[in-house]
Amino acid sequence: MAGQFSDLGLWPKDLLARATARSICAEMCSGFVWLRSAMPIDIWTYHPGFGRSAEVQVDIARIVEIWETCLSEFDHHQFLFDAFSITDAYFAPVVMRFRSYGVSLPPALQNPMSTVFRHIPRWHDGCVRLPPKPKCCRTDKV
Repeated sequence: MAGQFSDLGLWPKDLLARATARSICAEMCSGFVWLRSAMPIDIWTYHPGFGRSAEVQVDIARIVEIWETCLSEFDHHQFLFDAFSITDAYFAPVVMRFRSYGVSLPPALQNPMSTVFRHIPRWHDGCVRLPPKPKCCRTDKV
């Protein structure tokens, strides 16, 4: 569908960048099982260090590798590619997890992570305004 509306800039314009973007979006959809399992999205609370198994660290390292590679190969420093794209949106849940669980990132990734976070305020603000989670669903036992 996004291919039919290429004027919207949903994917990077450069052919190699677009292929890379699609590849890492596919990896995002099918991968990082340990991260998803051990660090569920929870934007209500802050759990630094929670869920850090060796397997989760492997997922985190792969995500860092993807982000660093995109930033260096495509020479952009705010987004993974030339402008905010579907790829940044795909990784927004990871950004939320990294913030909630206090995952520290290399300095070169701080700005892109913050930039992506700033692009999801409606999602974040809408969730923050929701009533608190029921006690049965909280992860207060951190």
